[in-house]
Amino acid sequence: MNGFQRIQKLGEIGEDITSRFLRRSKRKVEYSSSYSDDKKDLIIDEQYTCEVKTCQPFVKKKCLSFRPEQLRKCRKVDELYFVTIPALFDSKYPHNGKLFSVHPKKFKFFRYTTKNKVEMIGIPLDQPAVKEVYRLNKREKQQLMDLASSFYRTK
Repeated sequence: MNGFQRIQKLGEIGEDITSRFLRRSKRKVEYSSSYSDDKKDLIIDEQYTCEVKTCQPFVKKKCLSFRPEQLRKCRKVDELYFVTIPALFDSKYPHNGKLFSVHPKKFKFFRYTTKNKVEMIGIPLDQPAVKEVYRLNKREKQQLMDLASSFYRTK
């Protein structure tokens, strides 16, 4: 599996985790008809657009992160969720393997550049717009970890 396929599969798993959570909350969930839909990943209750991001948390900065080109999409949806992949180098990190609801219009963010010169957006976890809504079970965490790539895995 190449890097793009791994990222796509992680996204699908994150969408499935989010969809199951929403359905347990008695909400109707439909998947977008296209992987490359530039408006949403899911439709909730036949009317609300929803974006799901699956990411490894930026442990040092205590934030969720994604690429800047996704910022507009994240701001325009009705509901935004982040699934955190357990940090491979820190199994005790408190935000490992969780689902967060993030208010798409109210979240605060900052921009940063990774050591590999990749521009990113960071959403600090400690703010009113970010709420933990679910802790992933052991199987869900393992599914994500099996596909995760990390610089720290090779150390």
